Amino acid sequence: MSRIVYKIISFTFLCALALGLCASSSVDQQSVKIKSAYLINFVRFISWPESNKERISIGFLGANKLEDYIIKTKSIAEKRARLKINLIHFNEPDSVLNCDILYTENTKYLKKYPELIQYCSDNNILLVTSRTLKFPANSCINFLIVNSKLRFEINHELLKNNNLKASAQLLKLSYKR
Repeated sequence: MSRIVYKIISFTFLCALALGLCASSSVDQQSVKIKSAYLINFVRFISWPESNKERISIGFLGANKLEDYIIKTKSIAEKRARLKINLIHFNEPDSVLNCDILYTENTKYLKKYPELIQYCSDNNILLVTSRTLKFPANSCINFLIVNSKLRFEINHELLKNNNLKASAQLLKLSYKR
C-alpha cells in the first residue's frame, strides 16, 4: 500500500514540477517576445544625431534569449519596422563596435561598465539592459518586472549624454519610480 502512495505522490510532484516549468517557460518566452518588440520599436521613438535611419545595427553583449528570438523573426521585424536590421553579437565589452543599440542582460560585465558606458556615450549608442534588481544608472533603458508586467525605465541623463532623445510618446510609456 505504501508503495502505491509513494508512486502517486511522486507522480503528482513530477506533474506539478512539469506544469511549473511549462508555465515559467511560456512566461519567459512571452517576455522575450515583448522585449523584442520594444527593442525594435525603440528605433522609431529615439532620435539619433544622424536621424532618418533606414538601417539599424543592434548589438548583443553576451548570451541571451532575446538575440536568438530576433534572429528567428528578423524578416518579420524588418517589415514591421520598415528598416533593415543588422544583428551583431559581442562576447566581451571590449569588442563592442559599430552598433546603434547595445543590449545586455548579463551582469558579469559590470566591472567593465564604466568603459562600456563611455564608449556608448562617445558613439551615440542606446544602451539597453534587462535587470530586475535596482535600476542601473548606467543604461539608457532598462527592462524590469513591475506587478508581474514587463516595463521599461528611461535614464534621461544618460540619453542626453549619448546625444539621444526619447519622444514624448516613449516617455509616457516608460515606468517612473
